[in-house]
Amino acid sequence: MSSASGTERPYRSLFCSFLWPRHPGRSGGEIRDFHLLRRLLTQSAVEAFALQGDAPERADPLAEQVESLHVPDRLATPSAALRLRVALRRLGLPVPGPMLHSDVGHKLAAVETLAPLVQQALDRDDPDFVFVSPQLNPLALRLDTRRTRARLVLATYDVEAVRMERLAGSAPWLRRPGMKAEAARAAAFERAQLLRFDGVIAVSDLDRQAFVERYGLVPERVLVVENGVDPDYFAFRERPEAVPPEVVFVGALGYRSNAEAAWRLARDVMPRLRRARPEVTLRLVGQGPDAALRSRHDGRLTVVTGAVDDVRPHLARATVACLPLVSGSGTKYKLLEALSAGVPVVCSPLAAEGLAVEHGRHLLVAETDDAVAAAVGRLLDDADLAHRIAHAGRRLVAERYAWDVNLPRLDPWLLEIARWPKGRSVEAPSPP
Repeated sequence: MSSASGTERPYRSLFCSFLWPRHPGRSGGEIRDFHLLRRLLTQSAVEAFALQGDAPERADPLAEQVESLHVPDRLATPSAALRLRVALRRLGLPVPGPMLHSDVGHKLAAVETLAPLVQQALDRDDPDFVFVSPQLNPLALRLDTRRTRARLVLATYDVEAVRMERLAGSAPWLRRPGMKAEAARAAAFERAQLLRFDGVIAVSDLDRQAFVERYGLVPERVLVVENGVDPDYFAFRERPEAVPPEVVFVGALGYRSNAEAAWRLARDVMPRLRRARPEVTLRLVGQGPDAALRSRHDGRLTVVTGAVDDVRPHLARATVACLPLVSGSGTKYKLLEALSAGVPVVCSPLAAEGLAVEHGRHLLVAETDDAVAAAVGRLLDDADLAHRIAHAGRRLVAERYAWDVNLPRLDPWLLEIARWPKGRSVEAPSPP
């Protein structure tokens, strides 16, 4: 079969995700899946499977490039027993049954609907690869690849156990009862899940190290494809002389780590900043803010937009982007997009984690509420500094974090995975 460019594609693959990715993506995971699949289609014929796929208001450039896309008309709903287990876990009470944390458990019934369709394609076509996304997707635990040549590849957004452990230690108003136990279940699920895969795609060297050290994965079978950005789509813009100046936070606000950062900005950082700059506005951009966060919207000093079709106009008007994350894992699209668009950035150490950014060169890093407010104020007061780090941040994105820079490393790695024996992603334990 030929690709769009007319060159022969050597592989045949199945690509299985929660959401069929469209453009522009509305979450970091959707963005990553879109670009990963876009690259895969230059190397492989692809049959795609997704739990959700209907978003006609956005462009769907990959649909015509895959051989077929399967989205079940009806998904199985969780049984009463499964709903009870999830509820008990959220309350921190003892739960019988499998060691699945609730973020996986509530997807399980839907994945059970999809698994037979994927298994039929496996048995019928004997593909080279089965890609499963993301690390929360338990599909591989429901597939039998023993009679096929297929190599299972897990496309991760982050390390699940790390993500859950950080949420367990996050701000009190965002914690759920039993979060520490949930984190332990997440680690147990991840350990069992990784045993099924022949290769793992990680988002950073830091995540790769965690997969190797925490779970014993063979280092060569963990490929780092760093999160990226399209620098043409997020085109550089010089900052406007905004009156009043505007601080922006962009992220899916239904996600706990982003909600926590937005609350930190509104409740703790902005009051400190406004002691010297009372006119500074805050713009919180993203889908899913809860009622309490929406109630902060006054249309003047604080704007809570909810879902938007395009984040670029909000970046274009911003004076500073502030990302004071204190939980979460992986690397942050919101940071890369701001850098690409030319917005000077202030962020927490965790928000910069896994990225080759330098404090004072590409952005400003600050940890405490006082330090974050002071760093934002510094950029508002020093136009030369803001200009200098905005240009340096854009250069870093173009050189290291453009998708077309990162994605080609997938090609030789797939060749190696196809040659290696199946089922050897985890090191065998040393003899006693």
